[in-house]
Amino acid sequence: MAQSDFWDRLKKRLVEVSTAAADFTEEQAIIGKIKFDILTLKRKIDRSLLEIGARVREISHEKSPGNPLNDRQVKDELDLIGDLEVQIERKKREINEVADEFRKRKDAREREKNASESRRQSRYESKPEPTPAKKTPKPRVKKEAAKPPLDAASDDPAKKKRGRPKKTETSGEV
Repeated sequence: MAQSDFWDRLKKRLVEVSTAAADFTEEQAIIGKIKFDILTLKRKIDRSLLEIGARVREISHEKSPGNPLNDRQVKDELDLIGDLEVQIERKKREINEVADEFRKRKDAREREKNASESRRQSRYESKPEPTPAKKTPKPRVKKEAAKPPLDAASDDPAKKKRGRPKKTETSGEV
């Protein structure tokens, strides 16, 4: 029975781990694609800036150079850059939305896991799991040397005898 329970828990844990890994991989793939799209939009902005620079140079070499901001091609490129920047901001918000979506999925899985564990534990409430007894080390007591008893005949500490008192012989006569 215990071995079967072990394999069931192991199987459940492997499913949890593989699901989490699959979700993480999916999230990173989606975010990676969005980041690539942002990079593409930034490159388009760079190309537009190069076009504007080339056009301003052409205008500066004309006999009667005008204001480059009045040039139709420059205006079109500036409008394109504005649109691309708006698209980049949308993509950045999309990354945050994807991350929030996967965070919510993870939280839902955690809540479900905790709920199923609490249901499982409530079934076994009548049989609490034994907790291993902890061995507490006994405190070491430093043994003191035994003090010899005082000689009853003398209260003078200088005359105290060390060691065991001598036995006095008593007569066995009664």
